[in-house]
Amino acid sequence: MSIGNRVYRKGLKSILSLSSTSWIDRFSDELLRIRVSIQEILRQREARGQFIVLPEIFSTKGEKLVRSILESNAPWDGIEVPRCDIPGMLTDSEKKYYCYITAFYSGWGEIVELGPWLGLSTFFVGSSLLTNSNFIDRKLYVFDDFTWRTSWMDKWLVGTDIVSPGNHASFQQIFESQLGDLMKNIIVERRKICDYDGNEDLPTLDWHGGPIELLVVDCGRSLAVNDAWWTIFSSRFVPDKTLIIMQDWQNHKRVPEVYWENTKIFTDSKGQQLDLIHEVKNAGIATFLYRGASNA
Repeated sequence: MSIGNRVYRKGLKSILSLSSTSWIDRFSDELLRIRVSIQEILRQREARGQFIVLPEIFSTKGEKLVRSILESNAPWDGIEVPRCDIPGMLTDSEKKYYCYITAFYSGWGEIVELGPWLGLSTFFVGSSLLTNSNFIDRKLYVFDDFTWRTSWMDKWLVGTDIVSPGNHASFQQIFESQLGDLMKNIIVERRKICDYDGNEDLPTLDWHGGPIELLVVDCGRSLAVNDAWWTIFSSRFVPDKTLIIMQDWQNHKRVPEVYWENTKIFTDSKGQQLDLIHEVKNAGIATFLYRGASNA
């Protein structure tokens, strides 16, 4: 029996066992789980088949960049990561992944992070870059609206010595204090990508820097935000070279479905411009290689 059939039959058994009280909602959720599972299997099989050849991109250790879609033995699994006490939502797999992918930075373009919150992802990206000889005399550019939203942010401060700045106040100073000495290698600007809950008076982000080699997007869950950063940066993407890490891409798999989790809708809308190369197991991250037209 094929994997797809096993997933379908398992889901069907679950559907048939449902009580009548919430039958329609649970039926819909079970169908969504089946669809997500089948899509994962298809992406994994396609990656293993290597139907689309990747360009030769190498890390500072001489390791070649390869596809890895939800594999249990991913290239980054064995990486040891430094301890970091900055509050955040990263899984262990994601911490390892940031340490892995930054080793492929070759220095020809810029590195940009969008939406770092208190700096947990910035720590792993930045500290790993410091071990990369190609990062010497370079900077990590970080943009966020740094607008505090008490409705969901305060809970992450429990057990820490960080004091909430209050709803809609700036927390840029908190971010910078968490990064410490790493701030010497980071350029931070408070900018909005689009209007959202208290940031309406901030200037909109624009980009006048050079071509982008690595873009970390930790704010793109809705179509509005994703379309906005694409408009800002895509003219500086380089075909077969620019890597785009979407921290929350796998949120589209949530069950029950959340109407504004539009990460896959966004990437699908770009067609062959975005080539999925990594989907991290036990995580939200997916990474794409830009395959669109040259904007030079």
